[in-house]
Amino acid sequence: MRRPLPALRPALKTLAVMVLAAEPAYAIDFRGDGSTIWVERSARLIAAAKSHPTSRDQYNATLKAACSGIGGELLKIGGSAPIWAAEGHRAFCRGVDGFAGSPFVKDPCGEMKKAIGYYGKSRAEEHPADVVKASGSLIRVAEMTRELNADRRRCN
Repeated sequence: MRRPLPALRPALKTLAVMVLAAEPAYAIDFRGDGSTIWVERSARLIAAAKSHPTSRDQYNATLKAACSGIGGELLKIGGSAPIWAAEGHRAFCRGVDGFAGSPFVKDPCGEMKKAIGYYGKSRAEEHPADVVKASGSLIRVAEMTRELNADRRRCN
């Protein structure tokens, strides 16, 4: 049954106020424990890359293990971390899954490239020092992971 337009006006006004008053997603910054949780996960990813695995497959498996549980963790820090931080980890771990053999990730090289772009949004003047340091390290890890797997997936 169709409602006449005047009956929808209060709902439309409420919706308009909610949309206009909402904080844009890109404006969210680290709040509460968001930076601590993000930096701790970053440290696990970096440590996995530095663990000196003996083969490419072992390296990918080690990183995949470090990514375990990332989805739930990102839900936990939702609203407490900027979009670039969460999407950086998400893209990084999707790339790792692809390099580790997941058939669901079609372009792991592209995922790593996205992760590098997201981590590059960290700014010393805007973010905590440990976040900026971890972001720089993650960029290097993502670049190294792409290079290590380049012949498998034709990374540019």
